[in-house]
Amino acid sequence: MSKYHVKTVGLFGTCGNSKWRDPFIKRFNELGISWYNPCRDDWDPAEDSWQLKNDKIILMPVTDETYGTGTLSESAFGIVTTLASIYQKTTKLVIYIAPEVKYDPNNPQLNNETAIKESNRARKIVSEHIKIFHNLPNVFFVNNLDEMLSISEKLIKLCELEDEIREMLTK
Repeated sequence: MSKYHVKTVGLFGTCGNSKWRDPFIKRFNELGISWYNPCRDDWDPAEDSWQLKNDKIILMPVTDETYGTGTLSESAFGIVTTLASIYQKTTKLVIYIAPEVKYDPNNPQLNNETAIKESNRARKIVSEHIKIFHNLPNVFFVNNLDEMLSISEKLIKLCELEDEIREMLTK
């Protein structure tokens, strides 16, 4: 028995000072949906890894607020994990990759021209490579965070329906 608990939605992706999670958490709280947020002071890498493998829906945005090096790598791992588990469970993975990071001389996180160039190149590479996954079950690529929230709400309903069907079949 794990010391962790499956959440409906894992809010992975860009961390740091990003506020992208705020409207998602607000909406999920309104819907009574459980969620996991890895961006916190007591972050536990073991829990993070467990949640990524076990939560029903994984959201993985790579926003333009950071270079996103770790998140770009984690998005590839998320795809592989989701595909590997596709026949064992019903994990759904939603990915958004902002097309580029823009130079901001007033932001220490976004004022390294070399890092921005490398990040933008990596975003293009990852975005191009993931095009082959567009027709795979349970992997969804979205164009922006608003679309990610809308798709996640629909996937929550789908997960609830799948749970209801499984419960009916176990009676």
